[in-house]
Amino acid sequence: MKRPIAFIIALIVALSLAGCSSDGLKERRLHFNFDNADYLLIYNGQSENAVKITDEDILQSYADEFSSHKYVKTGKPSDVDYFYRFEWYDVDNQKVESIFITEENGYKIRYNGENYKVGDDLNIKQELYQNLFE
Repeated sequence: MKRPIAFIIALIVALSLAGCSSDGLKERRLHFNFDNADYLLIYNGQSENAVKITDEDILQSYADEFSSHKYVKTGKPSDVDYFYRFEWYDVDNQKVESIFITEENGYKIRYNGENYKVGDDLNIKQELYQNLFE
């Protein structure tokens, strides 16, 4: 009699824990901090060359692009490689935000020490950054 009850309790606990861990599979918006950004540095991960963006309209287009997507958390990064790195700085040259594109086609990013897949099978628009380094 004790075995079936113990099994049922273990099954309930396992299902509860599985429900908690599926949180990472949900698409959600990330809350980036672009508010005080004065300029943006975009680095090419292959060459480490950088481009500085200061035009307010262009800065806003980058902020809008990253903010417009929903993301699915896929876990902790296993390496530090990236294709493009975006760093926003304020007027005091303090970094206010940092995002890495970790897949060449823009489907995955690294943000705050976590990997994310862009939701709805979309990607970050490649024309916003790839042409800067040609």
